[in-house]
Amino acid sequence: MSFKLQRRNRYPIIFGIIGLAVFVAAFWVDPSERLAFILPLLTMIGGVAAFTYSKHSQETELFLQLFKDFNARYDALNAPLNEIYIRADGVPLVKGDYNFLYDYFNLCAEEKMFADAGCIDIRVWKSWQNGMRHFAGDPEIRELWESELVQDSYYGFKIPKTQ
Repeated sequence: MSFKLQRRNRYPIIFGIIGLAVFVAAFWVDPSERLAFILPLLTMIGGVAAFTYSKHSQETELFLQLFKDFNARYDALNAPLNEIYIRADGVPLVKGDYNFLYDYFNLCAEEKMFADAGCIDIRVWKSWQNGMRHFAGDPEIRELWESELVQDSYYGFKIPKTQ
């Protein structure tokens, strides 16, 4: 299951419905045993709810940490990447371009690895993929990227198809 920031909004509804179902089911239990029936179930529901909220909170913390790190790294590469991308047609990549591109390729591969692990919200991942498609639209950048991927040093990353 992939991480979704908005998933937390569903939890109160789900646990409310389950709690209500326990109370309704209690009417089919002998009145003298209702409390013994309801308390353990509600305790269990409360425990599951607390665990679920805690897990989502931890996943949100991890996502936020990754999001900040990846965006900071991208921000450091953004201006040079755009200069490389907007160079005049037919102007080849120069030696200084390669380090920025390799750093960018590594960043993209790491983002994909964490997205596959379910740590990145799908909407964020799709947005990042759009940026990857943009830079992969440059034939020379794409050719370099593809030649790097042949070495399988990017965690199985594949360049998103250009539109």
